[in-house]
Amino acid sequence: MPDSTIGDVAEIESFLSRTCDDVLSWLPGTGWQPAWQSEAARELSESEARADGTTWRDVPVRTSYAAAAIFLLTAADCLRAMADSVNVLTATYTWAYWPAQ
Repeated sequence: MPDSTIGDVAEIESFLSRTCDDVLSWLPGTGWQPAWQSEAARELSESEARADGTTWRDVPVRTSYAAAAIFLLTAADCLRAMADSVNVLTATYTWAYWPAQ
């Protein structure tokens, strides 16, 4: 018999959904611009040249941003899946005791 209640499950599901929404709110739209005087703004103004003589422009900054966005979206997808799979049978509270070694 499960030892969590419908209320417990609703609380867990709500927490996971709110966390997912919070994480997704960290990502601005596709028109990302660096904050004024930020490290990213300084990176964009660099005139350092690549091996072929062209400037880096915003490639490193946008690549890092895209990678971070993918990881955050993946984490949000996992949170959403966890929230969708929570029910009275899967959200049991189990207490275990392991004596000190």
